[in-house]
Amino acid sequence: MRKPRMNETLKNEKILIIIPTHNRAQYLNRIVNYYQSYSNEIELLIIDSSVECNQGVSLRKDLIYLHYPKMSYIDKLQKAMKTVKKQTNIFTTFVADDDFFIVEKLIEYKFFLEENSDYSAIQGGHVSFWQEEGRHLLYVSHQYAMKKEYKIDQENNKERAEYYFHNYFNVFYALTRKDLIIHYFETILPALHQVLDCELYIDLIEVSQACFLVFAGKIKIDKSIAMYREFIPDSVAHAEMVRISQLVAENSLTAWKAEFSTLLSKKINLSTLELSELLDIAMIGVQEFQDNKNAGDRKNLRRIEKGIEMDHIKEQWQDINKFINAKITSF
Repeated sequence: MRKPRMNETLKNEKILIIIPTHNRAQYLNRIVNYYQSYSNEIELLIIDSSVECNQGVSLRKDLIYLHYPKMSYIDKLQKAMKTVKKQTNIFTTFVADDDFFIVEKLIEYKFFLEENSDYSAIQGGHVSFWQEEGRHLLYVSHQYAMKKEYKIDQENNKERAEYYFHNYFNVFYALTRKDLIIHYFETILPALHQVLDCELYIDLIEVSQACFLVFAGKIKIDKSIAMYREFIPDSVAHAEMVRISQLVAENSLTAWKAEFSTLLSKKINLSTLELSELLDIAMIGVQEFQDNKNAGDRKNLRRIEKGIEMDHIKEQWQDINKFINAKITSF
């Protein structure tokens, strides 16, 4: 990616990082500690639905802490949008409490979005890591792979959406224009939730957002590594996941598709029939993505051990590993 032109106003613009968390104080403390050295570049918004308030984090002056005890995932995100709207940030991203975004990449992405107003979001690749036999193993997903060129930049939004849906992958953690995030959570998602024939699962929230973003604009896929994600099988997200194929088989998404098509048709020069057909393609793409992912994360991840790729991430990993091994329990 080319070096962006430095706009002085944008240079001082902080990126809003939204971190949802639930009953995982040790992970929240760790990630806050990681980001605190970047206070000039980012602003943290913590959305905590834990039973107990995290006193150490809540008392900090360098972040925003919202405590919504026992509130559901969708409800706490929607409620937090009132606070998000009050912030002056232009760009925002969601980050899980066990993920480490490379802040230098976020800054690079900020300038890209500023200079390319026809793009709704930008996302890089990620490395997954977990502990095994006393040491961390690093894997890179084949979906990002740094091999295939994903170009979601078609001028025609129907062609762009069709390409993306045939090559679907999650962009929930992309750096995104804040106004789009607010519109999605305040307008699109409540309407979908109201008509849905089933519970609004986490992955359906993410799929709906991806569909909205690709219709809203182009999506830049950066082939380099931008995030390190810890694989934790017993996390809340894993526990609440449901396969889209199950919802399709149960005809649980019929009302969702009809309402979504209607909402999108108000913003996009496409008929509800065209949009409905595109959403059918999206569901096929999502099912293929989930089938590959659910076949086993380890089977679908390529081990990083040596070579240029390891040389590229070695310095990043060493910096992040300091926070992983710090064993921070409180502030």
